[in-house]
Amino acid sequence: MQQETDPTVQSKMTPDESAEDSVAVGALAVTGVLFVLFVAGVYAYATYGGPFVNRLSGELGEVIAARGVTAQEAGQTDDAIRAYQLALQKGFSEPRQKYWTQIRLAEVLLQTDQYTEASEYAREAIAFDNTDSKLHYVLTASLWQAKHLDEALAATDAWLDLVRPKGGRPLEDALWYRGMIYMDLGQRDIALEVFLEGARLDPKDRSSYHAAAILHDLGRDKEAIALLDAYIPSATDARAELAKKLRDAIGTPGPSN
Repeated sequence: MQQETDPTVQSKMTPDESAEDSVAVGALAVTGVLFVLFVAGVYAYATYGGPFVNRLSGELGEVIAARGVTAQEAGQTDDAIRAYQLALQKGFSEPRQKYWTQIRLAEVLLQTDQYTEASEYAREAIAFDNTDSKLHYVLTASLWQAKHLDEALAATDAWLDLVRPKGGRPLEDALWYRGMIYMDLGQRDIALEVFLEGARLDPKDRSSYHAAAILHDLGRDKEAIALLDAYIPSATDARAELAKKLRDAIGTPGPSN
């Protein structure tokens, strides 16, 4: 049987009372919904929130680093440096992305004569992966230019250990830097041996010129001429003119030379 509504009960409620009752019921309903959403949100964050936030932070680092690459390729070095540094602060979802960003930042810092900063980022990257010859070059060149000669010499040890088995241009570059560092340390005899090793690997390498210059200073002009005559025809850098002037200065060595 359908229950009838008592009209006397309805008549006891004024219009204002009825409106207030509706508002109260609605407020309770909204409060209940918000509470449910809050509880659901807490659960979702506890379950998924941490990884999601970390992931977002990592993606931000990668996006910012990509902007740095674009700036660097456009020759906007200051913008590239700022972008790389900010990206490293944000973090990465993939460690190797951080490593590549450190390499790029170290390179652009070296190119802009910020040697100490370049060496710091290069060290951090090498600590993650020491198998990139270019990275050892950046570290060595930065330390040498900053006049941290003992550290630069130690950096060539690791660089040579990496590149000796394969040889080629990376080995020649490592030997040239090592020779230059020994020259700055005042150890000319050791520098000569290092330069001669580079010249034997490739007579057209810049080590040939430096070896020839030392040999000339030592009065060993025949050996110097042999190196210069092999080096000069293919020399295209700034040392080409220096090598030609040195060759002309030596002229034809005497019998005792």
